[in-house]
Amino acid sequence: MAASVCLELSALVLAQDQELQAEVTAKCFFDIEIGGDLVGRIVLGLYGDIVPLTVQNFRALCTGEKGFGYKGSSFHRIIKDFMIQGGDFVKGNTPWLDERHVVFGHVLEGMDVVKSLESQETSRRDVPKLPCRIVNCGELPLDS
Repeated sequence: MAASVCLELSALVLAQDQELQAEVTAKCFFDIEIGGDLVGRIVLGLYGDIVPLTVQNFRALCTGEKGFGYKGSSFHRIIKDFMIQGGDFVKGNTPWLDERHVVFGHVLEGMDVVKSLESQETSRRDVPKLPCRIVNCGELPLDS
């Protein structure tokens, strides 16, 4: 049975302009498109010394090394100035994750892309009207 996996960027990953809460031990990226147009890259610094299993799982979903992952998944819920929720490549929504958060990283680059996602028009149920997708993702060297 496949498990749902979800990423909630604004709630799980600290904003770029906030102070780091821990040492970054790994870096991953998301290339994002909105409505079929590439809008940019989000680079995430991950806190592997604080939450090693969470970071390892997240990194593996970014690289796709287990045969599945975030590549091609959508952000299915957006609440401006609060969160962008996505990465559920099984069902496209994850009510079981609502109100359950752990900070495991920091936006190092691409907060403008996060803000572009947050500014998307949504339905009354916070579903973006234009498709917002992770078109590519992976791991980056720490020194990049």
